Amino acid sequence: MIWVKNMTNAKGNRAIDQFIIIDTDTGIKYLQSLGSIIAKKHDGMIYLDERYWLSSKISGKYRDQFLNESL
Repeated sequence: MIWVKNMTNAKGNRAIDQFIIIDTDTGIKYLQSLGSIIAKKHDGMIYLDERYWLSSKISGKYRDQFLNESL
């Protein structure tokens, strides 16, 4: 089954066009930002899309949140 959740912004509101997608059968987690899958987490490994992972400041902000990173 696929589960989709909106990410939240600094005010606790739903972030526009920022989603965590989880495949509950495999445990794979994806970050979709601005319409593109930019990151994937599976079995302790992180995969970043070469084309989109640095595409915008907003994507970077939510990518860091998804990866539990901070600036």
